[in-house]
Amino acid sequence: LTSSVRLSGTPSISLNMALDNRAKANVSVMLVAYPPAGAGINTTPQIVSRGWVDVANRTSLWVDDAVTPGQFYQVTWPLEPKDYILTAGSRLALVVLSTDPGFSVRPQDGAQISVRPGLSRLTLPLVGGEADFRANLGFPAVPPPEPPEPPEPPEPPVTPTPEPTESPTATPGPGEGSTPGSSPTSASQAAGNSTTAEQGPASSTEESGVPSGLREAISPLTPLVGATISARTVPATRAGGLTAAVTVSAGGLPAAGSIEVAVAGTTAVATLRQGAATVGLPALPPGVHGVAVRFLGTATIAALEVSAGTITVRKAHPAVSAKATSKVKPNRKATVVVRVTDPDVTATGIVRIEVTKGKRTIAHKTVRLKVSNGAAKVKLPRIVRTGKYKLRVTYKGNAVLSSASAKVLTLRVAR
Repeated sequence: LTSSVRLSGTPSISLNMALDNRAKANVSVMLVAYPPAGAGINTTPQIVSRGWVDVANRTSLWVDDAVTPGQFYQVTWPLEPKDYILTAGSRLALVVLSTDPGFSVRPQDGAQISVRPGLSRLTLPLVGGEADFRANLGFPAVPPPEPPEPPEPPEPPVTPTPEPTESPTATPGPGEGSTPGSSPTSASQAAGNSTTAEQGPASSTEESGVPSGLREAISPLTPLVGATISARTVPATRAGGLTAAVTVSAGGLPAAGSIEVAVAGTTAVATLRQGAATVGLPALPPGVHGVAVRFLGTATIAALEVSAGTITVRKAHPAVSAKATSKVKPNRKATVVVRVTDPDVTATGIVRIEVTKGKRTIAHKTVRLKVSNGAAKVKLPRIVRTGKYKLRVTYKGNAVLSSASAKVLTLRVAR
């Protein structure tokens, strides 16, 4: 560098690469600055930024795509954001490796990576932009692209000129080169018709009017779509406040456009802002629900749908307590107070109380909880015989709460 440059933002790398001997491996990169040599200057290389990717997650952070050893893929991912001053005389280098100790998992070593530098690209967020950076390096400015040449107009059809016949007055009769009812056709006319057919309209544009070469040059980019769900496993009592944070990038830059998030038969639409959007998910019933994220695409970025994994909604487990009369006279009704509590909702549903002696059920009572406070006051059936009885209290659950039981109580019937 001929003068200092400030790097401020998130660098990104797009590698055209292949795993030579593996079907799965990590790839790491380091952006390294080499300070200029000089008296009193620390010339130890400095790691400016670094980034990591699992090649199997090259299109989505949530879905693994198969990797064929030896096949080249275009893999794009961001590095860590950084604000760094590159002093005059510094040099920049990019280090490509598999495992970055201390920052990525450590699979079996020995992964071999092939990179095509001419098809790879490093994007740096430099203050002043590309023009200032090229001037800093002494490179000529990039001229604006020339507009494509318009297609040449098709040549006009050739008009055949009839040649004079040897005998202007001679008229061929039947069987002498013509058939009854047909008109004479000269060789030059036949040749003219053939020339016209060969020189028919040949356009260099598609039906859209874009030259085919230019159309191929502006093929849409493949986006990188990721999604983070606020929680993967939640109780049903809290399944109404989940969100999906979606990010979309293409060519190492944040994408614009719209996304859709589909779950449990509903679809929410959001507009990306700086390549990101957060979508509120609907209240989900108990069960396992798949989440799909679709980027709707733009004129320059292709549409893409990815799986964002699943959300498991389970019924919440309430607390059940019961308090009963410890002693009652024969042929009198004992009272039991049952409470079902949950920190998020007021419990509703059915409570069943069984009176047992040994393995026999002597009596039972089923009541419905009050909606206001999740409690029920129960009068048990009369018990005639004296003795000790067990009271088993069970809450049957509802749409969001699971069934639960209280601690077994003892009831003494005595005179």
